[in-house]
Amino acid sequence: MTTEQSTRPARPPRPDPAFRRAALGLPANGSVTGSGAEVRVAPRRESLRDALARIPDLERDDLTPDGSVSVLAGGVSELSDEESSSQDGAGGGLRGFASRLLNGPLPDGYELEELPVDDGAAGELIEVETPPRSPDTGPDPVEEPVGNRIDDLFTAVAPVAAATSLAEAGPAVDVGGEKDDGVGGGLAEDAPDWLVLAAAEDAAIRARQMGGSHRIPMWRRVLFAVTVVALLASVPALVVSGLKLVSESTDGKFSTSVKNPTDPGYEEEVISTPTQLLFQVDATGRPVAATLMSLSGSDGGGALIYIPLTTEVRQPGYGVDRLIGAYNVLAEDPAFAREHVAGQIATLLNVGIDGVIDLDDRGWAQLVAPVAPLTIVNPDPIEVTGATFASGTIELGAEQVGPYLAAEVPGESSFNRSLRHEAVWTAWLKAVGESDRDDAVPGERSAGMGLFARGLAGGPVEFSSVPVEPDPEIDNLLRVDFTTLADIMLAAVPMPDSPAPGARPTVRLLNGVEPEPIPAEILQTVVQIGGAVTVVGNGPSFGRDETTIVYANPELRGYAELLAAGLGGGKPRHDPEAEDSVGLTVILGRDVIEGASPTTTRPRVVTSPPSAPASSGSSAEDVPDEPADETQEPGGP
Repeated sequence: MTTEQSTRPARPPRPDPAFRRAALGLPANGSVTGSGAEVRVAPRRESLRDALARIPDLERDDLTPDGSVSVLAGGVSELSDEESSSQDGAGGGLRGFASRLLNGPLPDGYELEELPVDDGAAGELIEVETPPRSPDTGPDPVEEPVGNRIDDLFTAVAPVAAATSLAEAGPAVDVGGEKDDGVGGGLAEDAPDWLVLAAAEDAAIRARQMGGSHRIPMWRRVLFAVTVVALLASVPALVVSGLKLVSESTDGKFSTSVKNPTDPGYEEEVISTPTQLLFQVDATGRPVAATLMSLSGSDGGGALIYIPLTTEVRQPGYGVDRLIGAYNVLAEDPAFAREHVAGQIATLLNVGIDGVIDLDDRGWAQLVAPVAPLTIVNPDPIEVTGATFASGTIELGAEQVGPYLAAEVPGESSFNRSLRHEAVWTAWLKAVGESDRDDAVPGERSAGMGLFARGLAGGPVEFSSVPVEPDPEIDNLLRVDFTTLADIMLAAVPMPDSPAPGARPTVRLLNGVEPEPIPAEILQTVVQIGGAVTVVGNGPSFGRDETTIVYANPELRGYAELLAAGLGGGKPRHDPEAEDSVGLTVILGRDVIEGASPTTTRPRVVTSPPSAPASSGSSAEDVPDEPADETQEPGGP
């Protein structure tokens, strides 16, 4: 069995007591005398740690004694409490250097010599008195001891190497207000080498603690200056580029031209048909009926479209196959759920809705109270809040209007229910139009129900219902005839907004033949095939023969081709640089304008489904076309 050798280095031998006493400047016999003054002898049991603790660090400011201090050669000067506390924690300096010497091998470049004895006993120390310093003079140099003295404990074997290491320690420093010529420069000229080395080590430690001054390399300074100059020089270029980009961008921007309506290039924005959606709600906020209102113009009148809430949606989703289903999935938040239903209705009708109005039974009572009671023609017998109304002419009080509109008769069709709504609306709008009261419609006149009720009462109103039929397989689900619905919406909302971004391509119509209004037939053709006219005006020049349809988005190619077919002429052209505030720009030529009618007759709406007899209104086949209204179309002067 072999014993594994330890890998730890052997501890160097500790110097004997005689060497340590010699290093501390103490006599070998333990007593110190000098000049008749008796010096206190260190206790025999004093440890080396305690003895080393009494050796002060040679800070640069402490190299010259301050005031009259009695110092023994090789002894210890008395320090104040502040100085002692500040020096006890120092790890460098003379104390640290001496500690390493006394507890370990000698440093490289030094060897131990015998203590010299001059005219006295070996180890005898002489007490030296330092005279007080004058206030006008700088620090007095330390006087050399006379008589018996200890010059050096260590003598450098290689003084050249020691000097080289000191020179590398650092540049000259300012010590006590005087210029120091390097590490140890503040010491006496004949200071021992080991003391200079201790001072150098202490200075290096202090320099590391203070961080020192670091000179930035020249190449970094030059690079920083060049970078700053380049950034400052790029500011004007960036400003010019940004202004050019913003000024030339047409994304989401429309600016009305200041040209004369008869000038080439004149354009004006089309005001869409105003719309509002009215929800009748119960006590919990759940919709029980929905009606779309639209205004036809400044002269008054418009359209009312009754929308059964069990009608199918255009894009069924999970749990939402009918309009009321959009409310059911969000019923915990009635207000947000009604917004969801309004979005589904806008998608179903393919028109934008400007606002939503909610009315409960109390709201209806307040709304019709100024002109109540209402005289209506009741289509079917019905029981409302305990009262039974027979078919025929009846009167409804203000408090009965809401329950009458919300009532449901078992087995009643959506068409028959729409007839009750039509009867109430007709009677109320007639009463408002005939009333001379300023408060015939409560609320403000410029928005909401006040605006639409007064506007509808000021002219003819077309009342219709979404054309639906019951689903043969799914209970309480109504299927929509979308072809008929498109005709109804074209008549009710001739200039619609898009119900959602991208749902209707936006179109700019420009007359390239002459400075005349765009024919109404062309406007309706664009809307009927799913577009929205947002800008009308004159082309860049007149006398054009062929119609041009320009689009920037490749996805609009299909609609451009469909529009060309609907107009009966025109050549679609893809231009990535085309103005992007609208989807398509149509510059009309003679091939389209000469074949279009300048005015059109507003189509009459069928108010009864094909399977039911028309009990209100007439079909387009039964009524001859009326003369066209000579109204000013958008785009004219």
